[in-house]
Amino acid sequence: MTLDKDIVKMINSGIFKPDILVFLSLDFLKMFREQIVQKFYREKAGNEEKRFSEYLLVETVRALFRLSPVTFYVFLRNFYELRAILNLNYLKTYEQWRDYDRKRKYFKRDIKKIIKRNITKKVDEMYIIDTTVLEADLSRIRKGKKIKDGVYDAEFVYSSTKGGTVGFILCVLINLSNLSIVKAKIYSKNASKKEIWKEMVIDTLGSRTGKIKTVLADAGFFAYQNYLDSPHHMIIPVIKPRKDLVDKTVKKIEELPASLIWWDQKYSGMLEDLQQQFHEIIEQTVSSIQRYDNIKKIRAKIEIIFKVAKHIFGMKDFHVYYTDVAFWKAYTYLYISSLFLQYLSINGINKHRTIELLRQNHGLT
Repeated sequence: MTLDKDIVKMINSGIFKPDILVFLSLDFLKMFREQIVQKFYREKAGNEEKRFSEYLLVETVRALFRLSPVTFYVFLRNFYELRAILNLNYLKTYEQWRDYDRKRKYFKRDIKKIIKRNITKKVDEMYIIDTTVLEADLSRIRKGKKIKDGVYDAEFVYSSTKGGTVGFILCVLINLSNLSIVKAKIYSKNASKKEIWKEMVIDTLGSRTGKIKTVLADAGFFAYQNYLDSPHHMIIPVIKPRKDLVDKTVKKIEELPASLIWWDQKYSGMLEDLQQQFHEIIEQTVSSIQRYDNIKKIRAKIEIIFKVAKHIFGMKDFHVYYTDVAFWKAYTYLYISSLFLQYLSINGINKHRTIELLRQNHGLT
């Protein structure tokens, strides 16, 4: 089955019927199976790893068709084309799915092996770092004191859409070229922005030599140290500064000396190139500060990943209280959302139109 041009035109025009949902879902699942899961299998994955990949496929179907676990297996019984695409060997029955679903300890191990595979490759070195609130479905009346006392990992946090809520702060680093997830981690609301930037950006993307990377961030990541540390690691930090500190920030960056490490003997052959690149990074960093209002439009593009993860694949409401479980569930939602957006882009399908057509109240779990 291929997604023909007429179906793409109908979706982009806002026309959506059950047949179109079937064609779109099956075509995506087929690509997911062939380009992601099959590669996972070729590395001689064991039985538990194969169960995990089948679990991802089942959960994706459930989200797209809005099915409960039991209903999914009833649905699958007479849907021969879907059965052929999924080709389930380990989670053929509801009982097998239920038993595996209870073993979430395997998520952390297996998702690391599959998470970096993408349908499309990155084509540049521009990244965006952002945070989103994972809302936990907890009763403030019953659980509020326990949350304040630290019994649960979930905290009282501020959501831009709902105000005060209970949940987790998830920080995500995304490659802009293919909207792929580079790194994600849950932080406390009191975590230092310098600590987050160092771990998420410098430790993940930084290098003493090599390609220059650009990382966009909002004013929440403003800290002088984030500007001053990044250029020495081949990173252009595009962070919105406070209005009253723009001139001071620019001055600090312009006065930043080159790294002393580059005068080490092992860098002697490339010292001139490194110094030139360093000056380019400084110039572009200063320029980005002065025209941040134009650049921030690019940053808005990643909001679509959170939108898909929350409204199609179920990241909107969590029924968990602890960081470890919340993180791996969120990571799974974001990963599948990234693959789905890559698929839409390849086929020329309007992302915003598709999200509105597929938007559901129930997610993966």
